[in-house]
Amino acid sequence: MNKVKKLLIVSSSPHIHSQKSVEKAMNLVKIALLPQLIYSFLTFGIRALIVVLLSVLSAIFFEFIIQYILSKEITITDGSAGLTGLLLAFTLPPGVPFWIPILGSAFSIIVVKQLFGGIGCNIFNPALAGRAFLTIFFPAIMSTAWIKPVLGTLSGIDTITSATPLTVLKNPEVYGNPEVILNLLGNRKTIFTLFLGNVGGSIGETSSLLILIGGIFLLLNSLTDYRIVIGYTGSFLILVFLFERRINPLFHLFSGGLLLGIFFMATDWVTSPVTKMGRWIFGAGCGILTIVFRLWTKHPEGVCFAILLMNLITPLIDQVTKPRIYGTKRSFGWEKISLNYLWEVPMLKRSIFHKIFVVLFTASIIYHLAIPHLVIAQKKGEVRNLKGVIDATQFPPVVPETLWLALDSLNNLKGIVFKSYPNGYGGAIPITAGVDTQGRITGISIGGEEEGFNETEGLGSRVREPSFTKQFIGKSAMEINLKKDGGEIDAITGATISSSAVCKGIRESMKSYAIYLTYAEAMKFIVFPGAMKFFSIIKDTLWYAVSNYDTLGIVFYGKVIDGNDTVKFIAGFDKNEKITGLKIIFPQEETDIKKRIMDKVKNYTKIYKRYLE
Repeated sequence: MNKVKKLLIVSSSPHIHSQKSVEKAMNLVKIALLPQLIYSFLTFGIRALIVVLLSVLSAIFFEFIIQYILSKEITITDGSAGLTGLLLAFTLPPGVPFWIPILGSAFSIIVVKQLFGGIGCNIFNPALAGRAFLTIFFPAIMSTAWIKPVLGTLSGIDTITSATPLTVLKNPEVYGNPEVILNLLGNRKTIFTLFLGNVGGSIGETSSLLILIGGIFLLLNSLTDYRIVIGYTGSFLILVFLFERRINPLFHLFSGGLLLGIFFMATDWVTSPVTKMGRWIFGAGCGILTIVFRLWTKHPEGVCFAILLMNLITPLIDQVTKPRIYGTKRSFGWEKISLNYLWEVPMLKRSIFHKIFVVLFTASIIYHLAIPHLVIAQKKGEVRNLKGVIDATQFPPVVPETLWLALDSLNNLKGIVFKSYPNGYGGAIPITAGVDTQGRITGISIGGEEEGFNETEGLGSRVREPSFTKQFIGKSAMEINLKKDGGEIDAITGATISSSAVCKGIRESMKSYAIYLTYAEAMKFIVFPGAMKFFSIIKDTLWYAVSNYDTLGIVFYGKVIDGNDTVKFIAGFDKNEKITGLKIIFPQEETDIKKRIMDKVKNYTKIYKRYLE
């Protein structure tokens, strides 16, 4: 009997133990992320490393502070806070201000993790919730703070330097001929560039190769469940094959934060289901939501919000897929599923705060997902409006929301389009007008009440009628004036002030923007997309390309020998000595000439190298 007593030990659960500890598991995940961290430092420079360090250190600091304030056990040595900070940093653009990772870590640790009870009790992935918080409240910073990689371009395409690959895919007509842009994005060179990571993006999402290596490392160490990985990847690729016919499916797989989300975010032990079937459902749901967001919500990425929304219904998935208790009939728990059930899960039983937070945070995510749809729709509506006043296919901006170049599909200058807001009788009159290269109006459009038009109904409001606006077509700036003032425009009866305001607004804008109708000036914007101004360095030969007072690179005129011909061209180079655009001036441009002289054009970087430093 004594021998039996020694063999039997009575204790509380858990009864099955593993050699792995939380600290060891966290360290292994960090090791899996280390190659991508090193690559990000080499690709984006010291700034990316500083952002990572600030995020990690502030996450550890905030965990210590909140646990101390709440009189909890200090657990910063388990590595979970540091890992949250690291993963948050991996989702941030490398050029963000340094307070961004600190604020994001504070939200992730204090609100999402500790106020829900600490490790093992949070309903949302803390790093992704921090990223979502920053994206919702600081969208301009989170969508523009990109840094060009040392060995590539922001988009993966040599001629597009101002947008990430998914942003270009979402609205290709903004960056040139849509068919050409889609072909460039889907070709083997771009796919290989995405796979290696020579593109712009968030700190930890660029190199698909290194993320795959890290993900496989986690699978081999049983730190990641293959069911979520396969479910996520499989559902995503199936939907891409079925519904995305424009581009190579591998583009979607290797771009953005998809692989980082699949291996390191969706598989989070706390916020994913505990049942085997639940993990298949969770992974598939993440994949479905991601492709839905990318294709139909006008949101370029979608990974972050897809996983967070699936985190929200994880308790329901676990309830539905709960294994059958031995000796009972199988039940999927459908009878228990209701909106009230969500409030009864352990993570949300603590206080009304948790319930309010979940409602508000989820509502913020849904609202944010709608914003890009509205913005892109507005941009497409704007492009249609610009096409309505001049026959062109591309409209690269010169002055944001005010002045555009009008180009055809071959990048030939057709003219300009501008907006003007002269003061009429009832306030500003919103005018959009197109001007051809001869300095004559090709069309005008006057906006309605949604743009602030408020002229007197039946009088000044008639300036929007075709009978008035058609008078401007074919007119030069000198001819645009009322007949009573020596011009060729008939005023609207009883609305002289409104009629005169329209004439003045168009006439003055045409004079102000006439310089952009010159071939030489327009070519600068064509060969260096994203630049807003050009400051002369060598008269009529070399200019700095500037945007928001930051020097982006240079634009210059040059000539090279091609066989027996002298080829004259204008070209742009960014600070990394990558060509941003090339336009042949003489002889008549041919693609073959561009290919033949490209290496000779690149030699100009040696001549102008000191201006790129």
